[in-house]
Amino acid sequence: QGWAYATYLRGGSPPSIKNVKVRTTDALNLRSGPSQGSRVLRTLPRGSRLTLTGESKNGFVGANVGGRKGWVAAQYLSGLPAATVSSPLNLRAGAALNSRVIAVIPRGTRVRLLGAPENGYVRIYTNGRSGFVYAAFLT
Repeated sequence: QGWAYATYLRGGSPPSIKNVKVRTTDALNLRSGPSQGSRVLRTLPRGSRLTLTGESKNGFVGANVGGRKGWVAAQYLSGLPAATVSSPLNLRAGAALNSRVIAVIPRGTRVRLLGAPENGYVRIYTNGRSGFVYAAFLT
């Protein structure tokens, strides 16, 4: 392990979640903010269609439902884009280099994106686990 000057590095980038159309996998609250404590704007029945705004925070994604904007928990959505791990990659508990490593994801593994990149990291789901990976190693 070591350090490299970022200008000389190349990596992929995960697909965007902006304007992606998804469905709810269960009844789901559309909230005013990206947290469980935020006000519920409305409850969406299972199978509801929504369009993502591209925003992501705390495991929630911004969504537009029939012209109303809010936040929904990403884990209850189907149709989120997937990406492929381009190099063995640490799955971390948080979006930082010093966050605890949960597992190492092998090269070539397909992962489901649970949000947009934040601080260079993106929340993903793979093999029954969710966590954060450095986005430059996803294509």
